[in-house]
Amino acid sequence: MKLRTTAAFLLVGMAGGCASEYTIVDRSRFVISDNSRVASRDLIPGAQKHPQVIEHLALAQEVYVKQLNLLKERRNKVRARRRGLNMTSFAAFAVGALATGYMALAAADKADAKDELKTIGATSLGGLGLGTGLYIGNLMQEEVAAVDDKIRHLQQIYDGMLENLRTLAMMPESEQLEARMGATIEAFINQALQINVKG
Repeated sequence: MKLRTTAAFLLVGMAGGCASEYTIVDRSRFVISDNSRVASRDLIPGAQKHPQVIEHLALAQEVYVKQLNLLKERRNKVRARRRGLNMTSFAAFAVGALATGYMALAAADKADAKDELKTIGATSLGGLGLGTGLYIGNLMQEEVAAVDDKIRHLQQIYDGMLENLRTLAMMPESEQLEARMGATIEAFINQALQINVKG
């Protein structure tokens, strides 16, 4: 019975560490805003010559902002969840220790304290199981540094796309130019959407 109680508390704590799922961004649901169109015109020289490229770049802007906001939200969640699990695990250890200590002292003067000793043992195991489970759940959380790495990667591929577009925009007009610019934007969108963001 005591082992079952401990195992149950361990599972509760570990479930807290595995509760999040990946947030999948659906490209087809993006609505390009006027702000993104205006911002896109300012990002590359001679934008008025390439209206289709600007529309495509506006979509890339929407993807970039959405993924960046999701990653920042995830980072805040990870920090809060790790802090909460850490504090709760130590609180469970402390409460379990205080409760068993108090009950042990109360039962010390009794001649027949068999039932009290069972309760003390169950409380001790329960506190240990819950505290350990929560602590393991904390360790199973994604590292904040891993989310920061994803944010940096997103910003790097975004900046790289803009640099390539600006280089292409300075080249002489040709039939292949817009296709190359479109391929550069599309490559960024695909890379950005492949960044996994847990909820």
